[in-house]
Amino acid sequence: CSGFQEAIGFDRTLGNSAKEAFDQIHLGQALLWSGNLQAAAVPLEKGLAIAKELGNAALAAEAQVHLGLAVAFTHDPELGRSMCEEGYRGAVRSEQREVEIAADLHGLRIALLRQDRQAVESQIERCGAHQHHLTPLVYRRAFADLQKRARDFLSAETTLQRQAAVDQ
Repeated sequence: CSGFQEAIGFDRTLGNSAKEAFDQIHLGQALLWSGNLQAAAVPLEKGLAIAKELGNAALAAEAQVHLGLAVAFTHDPELGRSMCEEGYRGAVRSEQREVEIAADLHGLRIALLRQDRQAVESQIERCGAHQHHLTPLVYRRAFADLQKRARDFLSAETTLQRQAAVDQ
């Protein structure tokens, strides 16, 4: 991550706001994928603010998708879900398939956090539609892990529902 921080310093020195937004967002993503959700929020917020100031909808959508996951896990699951979904819509408008995929993976992770069966089922279907486009290794690994967690969640919930029906 120090490479991103160094690049951000150069971007500022050169007055290249677009590159700074890009580097802030990618620093945030690196922190996010490494599991440091709290620290990821700061550069993602900075990148989002710069992207909005520049009117760069594509960068703003990317930042919002990843910031949504950080917010969901560190502050407010519903707000994070909403941010992620708004970023997804922006990614669709700006035709950023990789950001759409990240939004769906994050949406599934948030649905599992919220223990929302309907959302888990919907998100697993959305993620499955990307199966042939999961080219980054981190996406393939995340999807495999989330798919297993979703199956376990859905199976456990079905078992609880059956037990409750028997008990009545």
